[in-house]
Amino acid sequence: MLAAYCVAASAALAAPLLLIRVLPLRRMAAYGLSQVATLVLAAAVVYVFNSVISRRSPSEIGLTLDRRKLAEVPMGLLIGASLVTCSFVVMVLSGAIRIAYADQSAAVLRLVPIAMLIQALQVLSEELLYRTYLLAHLSERVGEFRACLYLAAAFGAFHLLGRGNTWIGLAGITLASVLLNVAYFLSDRNPWFTFAIHYGWNALGAHVLFSRRVFDISYARAWWLSGDGNPEGSIISAMVVFAAAGYALTLHRRLRPAR
Repeated sequence: MLAAYCVAASAALAAPLLLIRVLPLRRMAAYGLSQVATLVLAAAVVYVFNSVISRRSPSEIGLTLDRRKLAEVPMGLLIGASLVTCSFVVMVLSGAIRIAYADQSAAVLRLVPIAMLIQALQVLSEELLYRTYLLAHLSERVGEFRACLYLAAAFGAFHLLGRGNTWIGLAGITLASVLLNVAYFLSDRNPWFTFAIHYGWNALGAHVLFSRRVFDISYARAWWLSGDGNPEGSIISAMVVFAAAGYALTLHRRLRPAR
């Protein structure tokens, strides 16, 4: 069943990207449309496998909108934003990157909130597909701790297909997945909390701190230090996420030792 789910989830991620290549739309509009389509397909895949095939309630994988779960969203945003800000500050102080305010036109700056909204759709799709049905059901087979590690390894391996990913970047992605997986269980299976952490990092990092729409950024020649134009590929970012993931795993062992 999990294998079939993985195939369906991969199709949900890939199909919209193939579709927009044949549509005569501008880049931002095409990307936004693809993320809307991906979110719809992701929700459909999770619903079919969880509610129709497995005959389980959405609440069993955390898909409820109760006040307790939503109350953890601000904390998740703060955690994600704090991690990426820490990476940014260390990279600036170490000389890995140099920044200056980019004197962009108002039209360019207006794209920032639009890009952040599209980013929210992308992150929500990924959280639905990777950290609801899949993580919850995998944990029932191998336990929560192993499920966190196995799924993170698979998520990192999946990014081998992406262009321009370095081994440091892949390590950082894998560690970030460990952090989010553990956060899902520590928050009593709250996907809105993991969404907030994920979105806090991506939105602030990609569209504000490391955005050429906001700053004029120059990178150091040492790619392993600066990420060579991709901050997530920097060893500094990887070390920050490593520390957070290690703390989360230790906390999981302490609070949920039998799982």
